[in-house]
Amino acid sequence: MDYHHPGHGSHPHAEAVMFSSPQKRILIVDSEQHTREPLAEALRQEGFDVYEATDAEHGLSITFRLYPDAVISAEWLSGMSGPEMIAQMRSDPLMVSTPIILLAEQGNRLQSEPRADSYLPEPFELPDLLGRLRRLLRRKSLKSTGSWLKGDLRGFGLPDVLTMTQQNRLTGLLKVTGDDATKFQFLFDKGSLVWVTGPGVKGTKALYRAMRVDNGRFMFHPWARFQRKPWHDDMMIGNLLLNAVQEKDELPLLLEKLPALDALLTLATDAEHDGLGEHEVLAPLLDEEAEPLSLQALIDASEQTDLRAATDVQELLKKGILTTA
Repeated sequence: MDYHHPGHGSHPHAEAVMFSSPQKRILIVDSEQHTREPLAEALRQEGFDVYEATDAEHGLSITFRLYPDAVISAEWLSGMSGPEMIAQMRSDPLMVSTPIILLAEQGNRLQSEPRADSYLPEPFELPDLLGRLRRLLRRKSLKSTGSWLKGDLRGFGLPDVLTMTQQNRLTGLLKVTGDDATKFQFLFDKGSLVWVTGPGVKGTKALYRAMRVDNGRFMFHPWARFQRKPWHDDMMIGNLLLNAVQEKDELPLLLEKLPALDALLTLATDAEHDGLGEHEVLAPLLDEEAEPLSLQALIDASEQTDLRAATDVQELLKKGILTTA
């Protein structure tokens, strides 16, 4: 029985399903029928045992009765928000490590930690959701073995690796190498992210760029405990990961609207220099002897995230302050 409403009585096979079913039980919580039902059917065709909930209360009822292997929730639900429902789910010790995917509206940057394991902007592609779901389920099964300390990013996404490093309160250096030899390093102290570095970048900018590495390998090198102030607190790191994944989706769309990355840009000859210093992305061009720079060089030189820097360039081009050389 794939769909069960709590008002219809207890599930006759709940206990047996919990301990003996070879299928992974997936709970979908979404008030929108046109979204929930097609997704549920697609997951059933992939071999999952799917349960549907029409609102947060319904989702909590199913959760605390059947304890699904994973939860997929919309951001906005009847009765309470998806993050609020997830917080209640996490209050149960049996749900602390259960994979949860939060579906959120495109362009909506979450301001609070939803306690979800993965964030997917809507509309989404089914293969993307399936890939994330399988990685999260695999992560849960490998967590107790420690075999995730090194591996291939094709089957084990970097957000999952970072989250597990935090959850296990590890101290050491996580090295990530893309197939193109791009290298990033993440320094952890008892699960707190201390610093991130990459090719010519560091901090938030490096973290966001690292999220675009889909193919490559990772390895964690344990160190003895050391004293150093964490770069951000855990809640901020959670938000950074969500925003980094969102930038990965949004940046290619924005770059399609801009000149090519190797296109040379310069200040327009009639641009008023007063006030231009407020635009951080223009700093390399403000010197009187400055040569035109490529779009990629301007983005690289900016301390802002790539998406923010590219957005500023787009606005400056529209205003006629920047122009192609």
